[in-house]
Amino acid sequence: LEDVSIFGEHFDEGLALGGMQDGLFTLSRGSLERHDRAERLTLGGTVGAGWALDMQLDTYGFRLERMNALEGVPVEGDLLLSARLGNTLFVPDPKGQLVTSGMRFADRALPDSIALFESTDGKLRLDASLLDKAIRTRGTVPLYSGDPYLLRAELDMLKRAFRRHCLETL
Repeated sequence: LEDVSIFGEHFDEGLALGGMQDGLFTLSRGSLERHDRAERLTLGGTVGAGWALDMQLDTYGFRLERMNALEGVPVEGDLLLSARLGNTLFVPDPKGQLVTSGMRFADRALPDSIALFESTDGKLRLDASLLDKAIRTRGTVPLYSGDPYLLRAELDMLKRAFRRHCLETL
């Protein structure tokens, strides 16, 4: 595989090894790499009868400052995605986590963040603790339709941190 783009992120090279046996397709090794193999996305698992999907998706070595979607944003840090993909090949239901660590924005250190997600019936349920719980958000996001989404955020810790910062700088 060469010159692959997924959700706006470009990968220079990749590999896919798989086969079909008794109506079950097995992707034994799938990977996409970029930045001289410093960043890698892996995918493996099966597609069975009725397009039943059972795959694992993981990232390794991803850095925020190298993300195409964040080009020009003064952010850096590690990004980890781990997700199980179920349901069907054409309507996958992901379940997993997205984690950022060692983050800096405009040369200022930021606390870690974690977002847990799972989906059923084309709706992704999200439970995120951002910036070491300064922001908590929960909600649903439609994956395959133009339906409205709903996110609720609790900003109490962020409000307290902002007040403390303002008092410290006076």
